[in-house]
Amino acid sequence: MSDPDDMDVNRQGSVTRTKAIQYKYVALVGVGTDGTPSTVPAPGVISDSATIANGASLSDAIDLDGRQLVSILMPAAWTSADMTFMVSLDGVTYYSKLNGGAEYKVSDLLSSNPTASQAIDIPYGDFVGFRYVKLQSGTAGTPVNQGAARAFTVGLAA
Repeated sequence: MSDPDDMDVNRQGSVTRTKAIQYKYVALVGVGTDGTPSTVPAPGVISDSATIANGASLSDAIDLDGRQLVSILMPAAWTSADMTFMVSLDGVTYYSKLNGGAEYKVSDLLSSNPTASQAIDIPYGDFVGFRYVKLQSGTAGTPVNQGAARAFTVGLAA
């Protein structure tokens, strides 16, 4: 067998192949009994928070400190917009996060703009090489100010 993340042990103790992404996603972002995203991280994943202030489009900085951004739990309310990211090595100068020459957009991951109370899975490794990340409502060219303060929970994995 190849990647140990593609294996699971059934009740009889034998190993079976599974789709690792399904298990990683469920482990990173759980769903509560009422159907809302859970903010309790899986082992090896820590949670952090970021806030976009009322009337602003850019969050405070998230210090990755050697970890990877792997999930975002959207706030209960969200002024309709895509989400992009600003990244930095020093926490002072920020740049638009690109993917293949274009801004890295959450809508490219979801096939639609993010919505309120949504759990978003970010592919592991997409933020390698950056120490700090800011969440941006809209794009660098067309920021969208939020109609109230928006608090996010993010999952960071080693």
